[in-house]
Amino acid sequence: MKVLIPHTRELCYYSGSFFLNQIQNALEETGVEVRRLELLDDDFSLLEEAWEEDFDAVIDINSRLPRLMDEKGRHFLDTKDAAFFNIILDHPLYHHTGLSVRLKNSHAVVVDEYHRRYIEKNYPHIRSVNCIPMGGTTGVTRIPFFEREQEFLFSGTYLSEEVLEDRAFQVRSDYGDPTYQLMRDLYDAWDPQKAGIEDALDMLLEDYSAVAKMTKEELINNEYEAVDEGELLNRLYIVDQMKRNRLRLKTLTEAADTGLDLTVMGEGWEETHLSEMPNVRLIPAVAMELSFEITANSKYVIDSNPLFFCGLHDRVTSALACGCVCITDGSDSYDRELKDGKNILYYGRGYGSIGNVMKRLKSMTGDEIGELSRGGTDIWRKKYTWDVVAERLISILKR
Repeated sequence: MKVLIPHTRELCYYSGSFFLNQIQNALEETGVEVRRLELLDDDFSLLEEAWEEDFDAVIDINSRLPRLMDEKGRHFLDTKDAAFFNIILDHPLYHHTGLSVRLKNSHAVVVDEYHRRYIEKNYPHIRSVNCIPMGGTTGVTRIPFFEREQEFLFSGTYLSEEVLEDRAFQVRSDYGDPTYQLMRDLYDAWDPQKAGIEDALDMLLEDYSAVAKMTKEELINNEYEAVDEGELLNRLYIVDQMKRNRLRLKTLTEAADTGLDLTVMGEGWEETHLSEMPNVRLIPAVAMELSFEITANSKYVIDSNPLFFCGLHDRVTSALACGCVCITDGSDSYDRELKDGKNILYYGRGYGSIGNVMKRLKSMTGDEIGELSRGGTDIWRKKYTWDVVAERLISILKR
């Protein structure tokens, strides 16, 4: 098997490069021949040169390739028979422009079962959609659990309220008052503890179409001047950013209010009241590889990501890989082997607040905490290593 991996879009903290490196290494270890291209600018001459060869598949992350055209006006990816696999690492609503392109042989890989369902519903021309969480990565230095420097660690970016409101008002400028009002209504209606953002929008549109005495499709076309629900939700992306941002701040505030030591790694948090709390340490964002060293020197990792309604963010799989106790607001329905109190801890969605979970940890014995740490590492070895990711990708490529 021969695979082309063209890197067309870098992600925050160079995570795109990192994930593609991990995938490439894991595939090559199984005997797959891989050609890697760096295509971060708009010069695709290297791709055109490589395209003279025959490949069984093309793999990219959050790819820019679907909209690339050749000199004859054809979609570039349609000029060969190679299957194209687009790995989508966040909610597909952000990738409407690429996913909506009707390629002959396109496939998607997502990290959440709700994301899989969303693509199957809104982009039926995509031939297959599979859910494969990204593998967990260990730190180079292995530090015994109770000798680690950080107690509780959170990593993620914070956007100021001013930035969020500027983006919200840009929706009005770009798409008009009805879409802007829908954005505000969706923010009020969506509870990430109970539903995915796409479900919340769907329920709103059902109610509004009944009042307007038109079909949902007519409402989307006429009132909001969008082609379909996928395009409309793409325009409302700011709802995710606003909800995620504010929930993260709320979660970290509750965590810090316990008085326990909390390290927050990422941009923007110095603009919040957390910077004034004596038990909170803020450190800037670092490149992906270094972040695993910081994770591996932490006992507990807090995960907060409301758009992962039924899946695992890579901070969860890496926390498990590093032997941390992971505390997540993720859904326990994704993996029934990830059991609260056995190999992971949940908060929200019926499990109580983050503060109560942290206090619960402090009441546990060292042996109980050690069992939690080892249980997480055991399930990582079983299901969430990069070797497992490669095996699952290869099984899909061979279909």
